[in-house]
Amino acid sequence: MTQPEKINFDENQVDIAELRELVKQNTLFSLMSDDQLKHLMGIITGMWHLAPGDYVVHEGDEADNIYIIRSGSYEVLKKDFDSDTVYPIAKLGPGMSIGEVALLDSGTRSASVRALEPGTLLVIPIEKLNALSQAEESVDIRMKMNLAYEMGRRLRDTNESSVRYLQERLSEAEKRVEMGKFLTRVLIGLALYMFTMGFTAALAKVIDTTWVTIPILAGFAFGVYRTVVTSPYPKANYGFTLANWRHNIVDSVLWTLPMLGAIALLKLLAVTFLPDLAGTTVFELSRNTGLSLTDILILSGAYAAFCPVQEMIARSGIQCSCQMFLTGKYRILQSIVLSNLLFSATHLHVGLSMALFVLPAGFFWGWLFSRQGSILGTSISHAMIGIYAFFIVGFDFIIG
Repeated sequence: MTQPEKINFDENQVDIAELRELVKQNTLFSLMSDDQLKHLMGIITGMWHLAPGDYVVHEGDEADNIYIIRSGSYEVLKKDFDSDTVYPIAKLGPGMSIGEVALLDSGTRSASVRALEPGTLLVIPIEKLNALSQAEESVDIRMKMNLAYEMGRRLRDTNESSVRYLQERLSEAEKRVEMGKFLTRVLIGLALYMFTMGFTAALAKVIDTTWVTIPILAGFAFGVYRTVVTSPYPKANYGFTLANWRHNIVDSVLWTLPMLGAIALLKLLAVTFLPDLAGTTVFELSRNTGLSLTDILILSGAYAAFCPVQEMIARSGIQCSCQMFLTGKYRILQSIVLSNLLFSATHLHVGLSMALFVLPAGFFWGWLFSRQGSILGTSISHAMIGIYAFFIVGFDFIIG
């Protein structure tokens, strides 16, 4: 860091027109006549040239000058004396002033100011400015009046900013409370799920794993329901909304159709290259499943009815909560990945193949939900893909 280059001021360097143009947006110099601006130029004693990193003033120093920014940009820094950390609180540019509060008192500098880029300042000694105060309508009196008006405006802005700050802090506190509830329920749910895994292997020998899946999902769904009804946020934040429902339905169907084609292609590749599937067809329906068409229709209806419950868990419960509580550029992507890893893990009791199979579909539904903000569209897409994959194309070999 270098010291500012301080040179004597020559009135030929800045004329009245340039000075007026320079300070026209600065309330400190508003309503000044040309004569007053001439008086102001008469007491400018120097011009400072600063490099990036040079300090104009340091917090705690005696206030001896006021500075008019001719060029460059500067940051105002405030020190936290408990931690010695310095925080930038404002930026200043051409036409603005530095150190004007010293007009009203003889105290020390309340903050530091540092150059961000090469710049130039005009220096006005406070002592010379005060010497003009005896003259009628002097520059000093006009500047003090303008500063008083400006301080009043800043006080109003500060009050409004304080209210906004308190509201933001309250919102952050509410988010932390909700995040705590969310993490607690997720951890409890995962712990209970791990316990059920110990019973699943034995139960699978005597009953269909569907009867294991249903109570697990029902338990998770109840946890999500409790989260939504006790949350201070609107239910729409969790995807419980029918806004734009027509568009969401059409949008979901159109995006799901290519997925159905990909599933048929995947089955074709499996039939072609997997010896265990030799002789089977791409579309099975009731021919190779051992189920009647009536059975398939009943099971498909039951599956479709349960899809909103699954979407409520993955999307409303996990993905929505993460989207609200996480920050950063990739928070939506992180929410989609986290929610689907957890939801995929709940299918491990059926088999590793099943858990891996639902993972890419879950990523698709997560993206669709982030696009629509409603579980209506994802529930329809979920039902279409699930029924198509397991009851029409016949991907039940993944389970077995």
